[in-house]
Amino acid sequence: WPPNHKMVLVTVTVDVSAPDLATLPTRVRDEVVAVVREALTNVRKHAAAGRVTVAIEARPQPSP
Repeated sequence: WPPNHKMVLVTVTVDVSAPDLATLPTRVRDEVVAVVREALTNVRKHAAAGRVTVAIEARPQPSP
């Protein structure tokens, strides 16, 4: 961090709903976690949010 940088801790309530996450293959589950982590990082950096809701639902891919 730059010498004059002041770190501010922000408390955010995060509600996560992911009932289908355990049924996904490990590789897919790891990717989902990475995407959610990035989304929460963006909330922390760019939003003045006090609450965040994350809903994850597994859906079959549509047929071509």
